[in-house]
Parts: sequence; C-alpha cells; structure tokens
Amino acid sequence: MKGKQGSATVLIAKATVLTFVSRGEQLRLRGQRNFSHWHRITKGLEPFGPAERKRLFQRQAEDEAKDRAWAQRHHPLQGGGIVVLFPSFTASFNPECRCLLGETVSSSCALHAAPFHANGVDVI
Repeated sequence: MKGKQGSATVLIAKATVLTFVSRGEQLRLRGQRNFSHWHRITKGLEPFGPAERKRLFQRQAEDEAKDRAWAQRHHPLQGGGIVVLFPSFTASFNPECRCLLGETVSSSCALHAAPFHANGVDVI
C-alpha cells in the first residue's frame, strides 16, 4: 500500500500477527491428533499397512526430537535465573544490595539513588 505524505512516497507494510500457542496447548493438540489417528485405525476407517506403520514411527521420532529440543531450551538454569534491569541501572547496579528481597536498603545501590524508590517499592 502506498500513501503520499508531502512530496515523499511512504510505503506502509501490513502487520503480521502471530498467535501465541502455549506448550500445553501444543501437547494437547498433538494428543488429540494421535488419538483421532488411533481411533480411525481401530475402527477400520484408515488402512494400516507397512507404509503407514513407517510413517507413524517417523512422526513419533519427530515428536520426540521436538520434545528433546524444547526441554533443552527450557531447562532450569544452574545457579538460578537473573533479573534484567533497565539499561540505566545496569552500569551501576550493586549485586550485594538485597533490598528487593525484603532486606535492608543499601546506600550504595543505584536502584535506591532514584528519588521515588524505597525498599524495592515505587512510592507515589
């Protein structure tokens, strides 16, 4: 789509919206697919010969590979996770300040140098 703005031509791209599908929903849909496939075979609605058997085992191997890859990307981090701070705080953040965990405020923490911040809570 083209539009004119002054003397310059402006190109406007259409947005592509991706729907988020949770891991639980992915597994539910896979289970539903497998159940309906099993049901069609047991009721005799779908033939189950050597070619179909081979395709079924390939699909199971693909699903297991996808599960292993997902587990590697989403495993617990050794030593726990970290909280990413805003860039302005990152340079002078004092990791020894434990005020965000409900302990006493450290005067050397960059987070508490901000005027409206006390004990990890924004004061309005």
